[in-house]
Amino acid sequence: MRDILAVLSWWLLIQILGLAAWPLAFRLLRFLPDRGYTIAKPLGLLLTSYALWLAGSLGLMQNSLGGIIFALILVIASSAWALSRDGIAALRDWLSRHRATVLVYEALFLIAMCGWAAFRATNPAINTTEKPMEFMFLNSILRSPTFPPHDAWLSGFGISYYYFGYVMMAMMTRLSGVIPGVAYNVSHGLWFALIAGGAFGAAFQISNTKYQISKRLMLPIVVGVMAAVFVVFLGNLEGTLELAHQNGIGSPNLWQWLDIKDISGPATTGGGAKVPRFLWWWRASRVVHDYTLNGEDQEVIDEFPFFSFLNGDLHPHTLAYPFAFLAISLALNVYQGKEQDTEGKMQDAGSETQTAHLASRLLHRAGLLWPDLLLYAICLGALGFLNTWDFPIYLFIVVAAFALRRWQEVGTLNDKVITDVIVLGAILGVLGFVLYLPFYVSFQSQARGILPNLLNGTRFPQFLVMFGQFAVPGALFLLALAALRSQVSAWRFWLGALGWAFALLLVMALVGLALGLISPDGRTVMTALRTGQAIPGLGVQDVGTAAGARLLNRLLDPWTALLLALTVVMIWKLIHQSVTPPSSPANNQSGEESNEAEPLMNPAVPFILLLFLAGAGLALSVEFVYLADTFGTRMNTVFKFYYQVWALWGVGAACAVGMVVDDAALWTPFRIVTGVATALLVVAGSVYPIMAITTNGDQAHPTLDGTAWIAQQAPDDYAAIEWLNQNVPDSPVILEAPGQSYHAELSRVSASTGLPTVLGWDYHELQWRGTYDEAGRRKTDMEKLYTTRDTQETLTLLDKYAISYVYVGPAERGMFPAASLQKFDTLMDVAFQQGNVTIYKRK
Repeated sequence: MRDILAVLSWWLLIQILGLAAWPLAFRLLRFLPDRGYTIAKPLGLLLTSYALWLAGSLGLMQNSLGGIIFALILVIASSAWALSRDGIAALRDWLSRHRATVLVYEALFLIAMCGWAAFRATNPAINTTEKPMEFMFLNSILRSPTFPPHDAWLSGFGISYYYFGYVMMAMMTRLSGVIPGVAYNVSHGLWFALIAGGAFGAAFQISNTKYQISKRLMLPIVVGVMAAVFVVFLGNLEGTLELAHQNGIGSPNLWQWLDIKDISGPATTGGGAKVPRFLWWWRASRVVHDYTLNGEDQEVIDEFPFFSFLNGDLHPHTLAYPFAFLAISLALNVYQGKEQDTEGKMQDAGSETQTAHLASRLLHRAGLLWPDLLLYAICLGALGFLNTWDFPIYLFIVVAAFALRRWQEVGTLNDKVITDVIVLGAILGVLGFVLYLPFYVSFQSQARGILPNLLNGTRFPQFLVMFGQFAVPGALFLLALAALRSQVSAWRFWLGALGWAFALLLVMALVGLALGLISPDGRTVMTALRTGQAIPGLGVQDVGTAAGARLLNRLLDPWTALLLALTVVMIWKLIHQSVTPPSSPANNQSGEESNEAEPLMNPAVPFILLLFLAGAGLALSVEFVYLADTFGTRMNTVFKFYYQVWALWGVGAACAVGMVVDDAALWTPFRIVTGVATALLVVAGSVYPIMAITTNGDQAHPTLDGTAWIAQQAPDDYAAIEWLNQNVPDSPVILEAPGQSYHAELSRVSASTGLPTVLGWDYHELQWRGTYDEAGRRKTDMEKLYTTRDTQETLTLLDKYAISYVYVGPAERGMFPAASLQKFDTLMDVAFQQGNVTIYKRK
């Protein structure tokens, strides 16, 4: 019953936040069919969290229940202002005409939230991969009165990570009164629903433009549901391959050619529908297979949303995902803004349009008011705080959407349009950065520049396994457009596109090399390759020969890069033809107005093409460059970029399929082929989640308490943690055994309480701060504290790190001599003792 009440309380709270922000969304997204209803929940969550965080960062209020309520009041006040401008009658009128949309969206949201929370109850333990890290962030924020929150794994320091998503989790936890162990797993259900709802909303908007050929409301709803399924309910195609391999389907040569680790050998026969290999489902997130120069496996991460939720980590890339769909809706709002402007719906901006001020004129051309600009900057800038990689991606999409609209209005990409686009991008970029400046001031990064990706390209079969369910319907959509829109013969179109594709590949290769030569790491690698010297730690002496062989192999297997480059060029050509005004000679030789019955003549087409273009560009970029970090490979860059490709192509593919299948003016066999191919790929993509859900979790003892595993395996530790949470206020430093990354048995006290320890997971501190200097010093001192028998040295170190409590439990007793631990009996008071756990307090 406690778990059910926790889920319901969070559902009620997100409804309140959504309703609090909807009048503001209604005014902000006035150019969209749903007037912001489907993004009101993430918007309300974002704005309330932002107000709390900013005020807490500036010292204006505390990170407390009172601070949260005050932040919510600010959001409600902003919505009240928006409501006074639009009138409550407008909201009531919209609701009366869109009941079906509201009911479907709310049903989808509720089912997704409750369904995934129920699944998490079968596998709730916060004890594997990086869940303890995220739990530490949550508890640290709950214990921090201001921002930045303290880092519970490095006492005296603030969190150096993009932690905005954890602020949101902590805010919901405090509002609901749910214990953190339960809140962590309820967060999974909430974010799963926010992503499903965000994908639904973005696709619904795109497929329900004012000029949509089909006036039936059911089509946009179906497309929206399809997008939600594509984005968050589907897996990649590796699950189908697992099933085939398990049942002896496919020749050994086929599996060797695919080269997906764990299934690259001969197929197993008689396996049925269950894969016995331990953690078989993990392989779907490592489909892309890179190699070092000496032929060893090199890990590449290619996660997708369902895997992220199945794995159970709540990383920033997952927490930021709902707000990516918010950004897509903002971009569509800008793209469609012209229509409302021409109908005189922007009377508030009338005085601004008469001024000569560049920004004012620009906002008017963008269909935005000054309050809109501020909200756009808050929403886009939040992506930098949620998952820094995402900010430039979605800033580009918003600005590109504006460019498409201005291009359509003017009829050409002249200097005036380009200036408008650059200025808007600069304003949103700078403002989005400045509004989150307190975060950037305290943020450290492991990034060290951009390196050229010379040696590893994504093999096309592996790329299709990852994105085939989106790439195939997307390709069919593009081919249909190419056949319909091309103003030249087919061979000239494809020959020209292929030529530009090769030119693009050459330019990207040169840019990658140039960027690599700028960074110190890049110069080291380039020098080693040029001179044939060994790269430290690589284990290859004849670097020149090995690198030459690898480069030759890439030239002989260029298909992923070439097809992505061809896709980029093809989309650019199609956008150019799509945004040309219908009355221009390029699109209408007769000079007559366009006929609505013409196939795929839909104003949403350029925007859908933009989504495919952005995704193809991201996927293409990692074929040539990657961000230099502590991992030393392109692993993290592929991970971050492919995750956004999944969102962009998931929404784009759903809209494209809906448009093709619904368009009666298209050739019927082509519509049938598109529908059948998509259905088959959806079935293939469904194999992974179905198999994974049925083979994971303990249905016999469901609970949402992620700390219940500690009570079961280490009851004394659990009792001590409970005592600390109930009896130790504020954030005094507690000493526990030095942590080791990915080991939940270590640093569990600081992670479960938010009390700062001297050093937690050391390798993660290296990742967050880009240096191991502080962690290395502290690790040595912590070992001295537990091992020394010198009273004065112990007291000196206790004072050095302002330690108030010392924890001696099973981990400490297993790592350090009992005789060394006895000194705490005389130097400190016993504050808690149960079984083999003792907590000492400074006298």
